[in-house]
Amino acid sequence: MSRFLPPLLRVCILAVTLLAPPVAAEEPSANDLLKAMLARDARFDNVKLAYDVRGEHTTTPFPAWKFPELAKQNGRENEKPVTIPVHFHETLVVRGRDVTFTRQDASPAATGGGADEARWRMTPAQKWRNINGVATEISRTGMTGRGHAIMEICSSGSPVTMVQHQVMAVEFAHGFGFGKRIRDIDSIVREGDLLRVEGTIHIWWEDDSRFSLLLDEDYLVRQARIESDVRGHRTVYDVTTEGTATASGFTLAAKGTYIKTVLGTERNGVSPAPKIEKQFQTEFTGIEADLDDATYAALIAMPMEPDMQVNDRIAGTTTFIEQKPFEISDLTPENMGEFEHAILTGNVRLPDPPAATSLPSTGVNWPLLIGLCIGLTIVWLGLRIWLLLRGRRRREEIWQEASLRAIAKRESPKRTED
Repeated sequence: MSRFLPPLLRVCILAVTLLAPPVAAEEPSANDLLKAMLARDARFDNVKLAYDVRGEHTTTPFPAWKFPELAKQNGRENEKPVTIPVHFHETLVVRGRDVTFTRQDASPAATGGGADEARWRMTPAQKWRNINGVATEISRTGMTGRGHAIMEICSSGSPVTMVQHQVMAVEFAHGFGFGKRIRDIDSIVREGDLLRVEGTIHIWWEDDSRFSLLLDEDYLVRQARIESDVRGHRTVYDVTTEGTATASGFTLAAKGTYIKTVLGTERNGVSPAPKIEKQFQTEFTGIEADLDDATYAALIAMPMEPDMQVNDRIAGTTTFIEQKPFEISDLTPENMGEFEHAILTGNVRLPDPPAATSLPSTGVNWPLLIGLCIGLTIVWLGLRIWLLLRGRRRREEIWQEASLRAIAKRESPKRTED
C-alpha cells in the first residue's frame, strides 16, 4: 500500500520513525524486584566463597603513658601509628546462620615510622566462626613453641553478631545480600541501563536505616549507600562493584569496594568529624556450592594442637594443650633434630612393655583355680616340712635309745664282778 502514498508523505513517515525516542524499558514492580533479589540471596547457602582482600590497616601505638616502664624496656616510648597495606586470601563458608571465615596473610611486611618489619606484620593466619551461638577464633603468631596459636571461645548472644556483620560486608562487596535486609522499597527509577532503588533497610536489629541502590540488568548492586542510625549513633556504608563473575550457577560482582564511615552521635547540634572505620577491596576467586557434610565438617573444623593456648570465656578457664611426646618408634634420620630437642625437654616416651599374655577364656574361673593350686601347694609344703621334722625327731629318739643300750651293756660286766 505504501507505493500508492505520495513520495513526500513517505519521506515524512520515515523521518518520524527514525527520530522518535526509544520506548523506555518498563521498571519492575517493587514486589518483583524484591523477589528477584531475595532469590539470589537465598541461593547463597551451604557454599564456600573464596576471594582476595586488599586494603590498609593503621596500628594503635603502645600506651606508653599507661605502662612507662614496659615501654622503656621494649623501646616503645615514642611509638607512632603505622599504616600497613594488607592483602589476604580469605574464604567464607555459610550454612544457614552458621558462618566460618579463614584468612591467610599474603601481604609483605610493612615498614614505617622507623619500625622493624617483624613488629608490623599482620597475624599470618586466622580462622574464626560462629556455630550455634558459640564464637571461636584461632590466631597464629607465626612463631613456634608454647603459645604459638591462641584459641578464643565465647558466647555470642546478640541477634546480629559481629561475624554475621562481617558476612554482610563480604556479600555487599560482591553485589548481593541487600534483598534479605530490605524492609520496604519506596521508589524505583530507571537511570539509563541501571535502576535506582530507594527505601528502608535493617543493618542491625534496632537501627533506622535508609538505602539507595543502583542495580544492573542482573539485579547486581553496582553502587550502594546506606545511612544507618542506631539510637542516634550514625554510620554510612558505601559500596561500589565492577565486573561480573559467573561460577557454579552464581553471578557475582568480580570486584568490590566497601567503606564504613562513622559519623558518631550529634550532641548539642554538633557532629564529630567523620571517621573511616573500615575500608577494603575484594576480588572474587572462586565459589563451591552444595557442600556435602564431610566437606563442610572439614572446612569449619578448628582442632586444638600442642602448645596452643585456649581461652574459654564461657567456662572461665585458660589452658595450654600439652605437647605430644616424641615416640621412639617414630625416630628416623630426618627427624633426628626433633628427637634431640625432645630429649633436652624430657618429652620422649619409651615403648610400652609387652602386655602380659592373657589366659584363654574357656569358661573356667581362673582366679579360683590359681588360688586353689597355691593353697594346695602351701598345704603340701607344710605337710612335707612336718614329716621332715617328725622323721628327724624320731631318728634322734632312736639314736638316744641305742646309746643308752650300749652304755648299759658296757656297765653290766662291772656289776657282775662286784
